[in-house]
Formats: sequence, structure tokens, C-alpha cells
Amino acid sequence: MADEKKTQKPAEKKPSFIKGVKTEAKKVTWYPKKTTLKNTVWVIIALVIFGGIIGLIDVGFQALLGLFA
Repeated sequence: MADEKKTQKPAEKKPSFIKGVKTEAKKVTWYPKKTTLKNTVWVIIALVIFGGIIGLIDVGFQALLGLFA
């Protein structure tokens, strides 16, 4: 019986995993709320700009392919 390894059920592993996540989250240095909000706004602006550029390129390719069809 010394050869047998004790196996844990998945339900028994979850509490230790969640506990570990909470412990690690406490160690993280979080940015201030103002900085996070400012960066979020910049990301949204960049997404809108790049989405618009990709949309214009798509419309251009559709028009170009329409010439050949």
C-alpha cells in the first residue's frame, strides 16, 4: 500500500486553488483607479480608430472586387 498514491478529487483541489489565487491577488500592485480609467479610454479610442481603418480597407476591397464581377 506504500506504492499507492493518494489522489484528490477535483472538488477537493478547488478550495486550495482558489485560496492560492486570492493569496497571489493580494500581492499584486494595482494601478490607481484614475490611471486605469485613462488607459481604458485610450484603448477604446485605439480600437475605434483601427476598426474604422480596417472597415475602410474592407469597403475599398469590396468596391475593387465589384469592378471585376
